Amino acid sequence: TSSVFCVAADDAGNAVFYTGSWATVPIDAGNQLTSVSCASSSFCVAVDNAGNAAVYTGTWASPVSVDGTSQLTSVSCASSSFCAAADITGNAMTYDGKAWSSPVRADSHAAMITALSCASPGLCVAVDTDNYAFLFAPTTTVITTTPTAPQPLVGEAVNIEVQVPSAVAGRTPT
Repeated sequence: TSSVFCVAADDAGNAVFYTGSWATVPIDAGNQLTSVSCASSSFCVAVDNAGNAAVYTGTWASPVSVDGTSQLTSVSCASSSFCAAADITGNAMTYDGKAWSSPVRADSHAAMITALSCASPGLCVAVDTDNYAFLFAPTTTVITTTPTAPQPLVGEAVNIEVQVPSAVAGRTPT
């Protein structure tokens, strides 16, 4: 998140920090960390292959189960009060700075979400193993996908349809 702060995750449950020099910190012994996201140098979330998430706010909290035993594949934090994580079955869950939501279907194809990036609580973009890219708006609703194959050319429009009924504003998609 800056030139003097960077975090990576390894498959031995460690966070690898750079704060001017490299350090390895065990945070999730026995599990493989699959993704880490930092909103700032004082807030990060790491997820693992057993459905757990660990939050960093200066020190790492113990991992907590957020998705039963499903492997979490990606996490993205737009701020310390909003993160989204995705799993191998097409579900996503959100973190509000205090607690995780229950998993909900985010990918209408129920494919493994391989990457997720959130610019804000209302806008996340994800891709899955079926070669679909889709918008996921956890604070509203969005579950319409468009295939990305064949790959669009640079500058070519990609059709992604977004549906946000006002009756469900503030809800996570089901």
